[in-house]
Amino acid sequence: WGFSNILGSTMSRFWQQDGSESEESEVQSDQEEEEDDENNDFFRSSSSDDDTGGRRVIRSAKEKRTEELKAIITDIKNKLTANDWNGIMAAFESLTKQWEKSKDVLQKDPNNIPTYYVRILVRIDDALKELKDTKELSSANARAVNTLKQRVKKYNKLFEKEIEAFRQTPINTEDEKSEDEEEDEEAEGDDVPEPVPEPAKLKNIVWTRQVIKAKLVELTANRGKKGTDNMSQIQELKGLVEVASEVSTRLEVLVVLVAAQFDTRSMTNHMVLEQWSSAHRNMMRILDEIEDAPHLKIIEADPEGTNANQDNVVENENEVRLQGSLLGFCERLDDEFVKSLQFLDPHTHEYVQRLRDENLFLLLAVRLESYYRKHGNTFAVHRIALRRIERLYYKREELNPLKVLPKCWHKIVTTEKGIDETELTTELQRRYLGDQGFIELNTTIKSVVRDLATLIYKGQDSRAMTRALLCQVYNLALEEEFYEARDLFLMSHLQESIHLLDISTQILFNRTMVQLGLSAFRHGLIAESHSCLADLYGSGKVKELLAQGIVTRFGEKNLEQEKQAKMRQVPYHMHINLELIDSVHLISAMLLEVPNMAMNVLDNKRKLISKHFRRLLEHHERQSFTGPPENTHDFIMAASHSLREGDVDKCCELLLNLKIWKLVPNADPVKEMLQRKIREEGLRTHLFAHSHMYKSVSATKLAETFHLPLSAVHSIVSKMMVNEELHASWDQPSGCVVMHQVEPSRLQCLALQLADKVSVVVENNEKLLDSLTGSYGFTDIQKSGTREPREWQSRAKSGRGRYQTRPSGGTRAGHDRYYDSSVY
Repeated sequence: WGFSNILGSTMSRFWQQDGSESEESEVQSDQEEEEDDENNDFFRSSSSDDDTGGRRVIRSAKEKRTEELKAIITDIKNKLTANDWNGIMAAFESLTKQWEKSKDVLQKDPNNIPTYYVRILVRIDDALKELKDTKELSSANARAVNTLKQRVKKYNKLFEKEIEAFRQTPINTEDEKSEDEEEDEEAEGDDVPEPVPEPAKLKNIVWTRQVIKAKLVELTANRGKKGTDNMSQIQELKGLVEVASEVSTRLEVLVVLVAAQFDTRSMTNHMVLEQWSSAHRNMMRILDEIEDAPHLKIIEADPEGTNANQDNVVENENEVRLQGSLLGFCERLDDEFVKSLQFLDPHTHEYVQRLRDENLFLLLAVRLESYYRKHGNTFAVHRIALRRIERLYYKREELNPLKVLPKCWHKIVTTEKGIDETELTTELQRRYLGDQGFIELNTTIKSVVRDLATLIYKGQDSRAMTRALLCQVYNLALEEEFYEARDLFLMSHLQESIHLLDISTQILFNRTMVQLGLSAFRHGLIAESHSCLADLYGSGKVKELLAQGIVTRFGEKNLEQEKQAKMRQVPYHMHINLELIDSVHLISAMLLEVPNMAMNVLDNKRKLISKHFRRLLEHHERQSFTGPPENTHDFIMAASHSLREGDVDKCCELLLNLKIWKLVPNADPVKEMLQRKIREEGLRTHLFAHSHMYKSVSATKLAETFHLPLSAVHSIVSKMMVNEELHASWDQPSGCVVMHQVEPSRLQCLALQLADKVSVVVENNEKLLDSLTGSYGFTDIQKSGTREPREWQSRAKSGRGRYQTRPSGGTRAGHDRYYDSSVY
C-alpha cells in the first residue's frame, strides 16, 4: 500500500499546473513523502544520506533554492580571489538564471531582496571598477572583463534601489535588521565567514590550549571542502596565533596557517605574491620559535606520508607534533617561486622585483638546513642542499647572491624584528646566517656548489645525485673550468643512461651539454665544441630540448601535453641565448667542414661532419642573387664562402662583426682565438685545394699570406704530412714544401668513380638475373618444364673441375661457388 500512495502523490503532482503551488503545499507534499518512506522498509534502508545511517533530513524548497544560490556566490568569491574573470562571467550567468527560478520562492515581498544577493552584485561591480588595467590579464580574461562590465551594468539597473541602499549602509546594525534579513543571514550559515575578532577583543575570551586545539581541529576539518573560504580561514588562524600564549600551541597554529596559505593557489596558476611572502615570514617565525625553545622536541609529519599510527602515541609535555613538514613547506615555496616566474612577463619590472625574493628563499633554506643538521636529519639536509644548488649553479660570480644575503638578513632583523643596528650581535648573525658558516662574504659560487654537491653524493637518492652532478658540471663549464667539467662528466657515464631518467633531468642534461660546448669554444677546442652541440641541432628542436619555448606543430601534441610542457619551461633569467648557441655551432662546423670539403672535392658527400651546416651552405649557394648579409646565418655563410676562396681577412671581418660577441664575457681573447683558427684552417684549405698546382711552395710565403708565424705554418704542414693528408716533404735548406704529386688528376679521379659505378651496375645485374632464373649462370629449360643442370654444375656437385661449391662461410655477391685456381 505504500507504493500505491507514492504513485498517487506522484500522479497528483504531475497534473498540477506550473506556478500554482505555494511554499506550504511543497512542504506538505515533502512531509507526505517522508511519512510514506518511514512506513516502507525499502525506503528507510536505502534513501538515507546520513553517514550514521540515521533519518533523512527533509528541507523546504526555500532552503534548497538558498543553498543553490549560496553555492554559486561562493564560487564567484573564490574566482574573484583567483582573478579568474572568464569563470566569473560564466558563474554570473548561472547566478542570474538561478535567481529567476528562485525569486518566487525566496521573495515574500517583491520589494524585499535578500541581502546576500545584493551584496554579491555590489562586490562584482566594485571589483570591475577597481580593475583599471587589463593588459596584465590574458586575452580570454580581458574579453571576459569587457563583456561582464556591460552585462553587470545592465543587470544592476533592475536592483538600483536596493544597491543604493546597501552602499549607504553596507553593515547593518541589529536594530535596523528586518526579520527577513535575519532569516537570510541564518540560512547563509558557514558560507559567509564571520569577521575575525581583533586581538584586543580576543583577550576578553579565555583561550586555553584545549580551546585553541578544538578550534584548530575544526578549521583543519573544513580545509578543502566545497564552500570553504580560504581567506577567512587564514584570518582566523592569524588571530589564533596572536592569542596563543604557549610556544607549542603557537607552533601548531603556525604550521596549519602555512598549509592554509598554500591552499589559496590553484593547479593552473601560481601563488599570489602577498601569500608567498606571508608564508615565508611564517616559516622564519617557526624557526625563531623553535630556536627560542630548545627544550621542545619537534616531531614533524612524515613528508612521504608513512606515519599512519602517530595518533596512537602518548603525547609528552615537551613534544610538539606538527601537522606538516617544514621540508615540504620549503620545497613548495621554491616550486611556487619558479611557477610565478613562468607566468610573469620577463620584460616587465614586476619580474625583476620577483627575482629579489630568491635571496629570501635562500636565506630560509640555509636556516632550515642548519636546523636539520643539528637534529641529524640527513635526508632533509640532502633535499634542501639540492634546492640550494639548483638556485645557484647557473649564476656567474659577478651575480653571486651570497654577497646579498647579509643585506637581506639585516633588513629582516632591523625592520621586521624591530632590533636596533647597535644590538646586532654575533649570536643573531649566526641565527640568521647559519651555524656552519655557509654565508660568508668571500665565499664563491663554485666552492658552495662543490660543497653542496659533495654533500649530496653521500646520500642514497640517485636522482638527486644525478642532478647535483649536472649542476656542478654546468657551473664548472660556466667558470671556464672545461677540462675539470669534462672529466667529471665522462667519469659518470651519464650519457649512457640519461634516456631512462625523468624529463626535467633530461632538460638539465641538455643545458649542461650546451654549456660544455660553449666553454670548449671559448678554450679554442673547436672539435669538442661541435661534438657537444651537434646532437642538439640534429633533432631540429632546440627550444623544446632546452625548455626555452614551445613550437606547436599541428597534431603533434594535445592540450594536456602542451600544458605539461609549459609547466616544465625554464624561467627566462635562466635561459641560454639561442642565437649564441646557433652561432657557436655554425662557426665550429665551418672551421671543420670547409677544409673537409676541400680535401674531398670530388666526392663531398662521402664524409660529412655537419649535415646542418651543409644544408645551409647549399641553400646559400643555390640562390641566384645573394645580397649583403642581414642575419647571423647570412654572415656565417658569407664567411664560409670567403674561407673556401682563401680570403681569410674578409672571413675574419664578417665573423667579428656579429652582435653575439656582446653576450660573451671577456670576448677579446675569444676573438683573437677565432682569428687564429680561421687563418690556420684557411692555410689547410688552400693546401688541400691547390697543392696539385705546385711543385714546391715556400713556408715563408705561406706565413705572409695567411698572417701566421713561421713556426705555426711548419707545425700545420708537418701535421698534415704525418696524417697523410698532404703528400709532400720538407726541404730544410730552402725552407720549402716539395709536393710529390701522387694525388690522382681530375681525369683519373673521374675514371675511378666510373669504375666504381660500373661495378655496382654489374653486381645489380647479377642479382636481377638470379631472381629471374633461380640460379647463377644460364640454364637449359626443357620443353617439359624441368631444368637440366649444365656440365660444370654436375662436376661441382661431384667435387671435380674448376668450379666447386663453397664449403662454408660467406659468399661474394650472393654466389654459392668460388673459383678454383689450381686448375690453371
